[in-house]
Amino acid sequence: MLNDTYRKQLEKPIHWFLKYFPSKIKNIGFKEDVMRNLIIDFKEGKDVGYTVSDTVSKYMNEHFDCKNLVFACVPASSPQRQELRFKDFSRRVCQQTHALNGYWHIQVMKERAISHKDKEKAEEILDKECIWYDTAYWREKNVICFDDIITQGTNYARFATQLENMGANVLGGLFLARTHYKVDEPYGIYKE
Repeated sequence: MLNDTYRKQLEKPIHWFLKYFPSKIKNIGFKEDVMRNLIIDFKEGKDVGYTVSDTVSKYMNEHFDCKNLVFACVPASSPQRQELRFKDFSRRVCQQTHALNGYWHIQVMKERAISHKDKEKAEEILDKECIWYDTAYWREKNVICFDDIITQGTNYARFATQLENMGANVLGGLFLARTHYKVDEPYGIYKE
């Protein structure tokens, strides 16, 4: 169950670029398998040919005034994953869009529960002992959030709420992929 604060975040514009089929979904076609592998590569820190950063940058340049925007990635579950997945990616996106890079104003301090795998520890996702925020930096900033996969949207909503509690204005979220369980589900804006 999402609380009203999180639901408010999910009512903002949200866009994803690919469909992600979890590994338990076996009957997918070649196209879906290629998407799955690209997403896995990205999660492992491989933006082959800058495919993801180019796609995200193009979308941002077409839909936002990026000069007045901070690009912020939802924190990963460990310092190593945060750096591997988002450090160079954020730099490339911000170079191509002229957005401000929020990467340097959020630091994952230690490994924490991966919320989609450990539901009981999900609230640790933004535990102040695990994540450091440059709280003064976020005040009065317009922010677009990015994460690799959206399933229910809880991690994104929690992160966006945390930024807004520091005085930011979160405009919405971008995601490399949305979890799908059927091949024929449409692409588009996330609304449940």
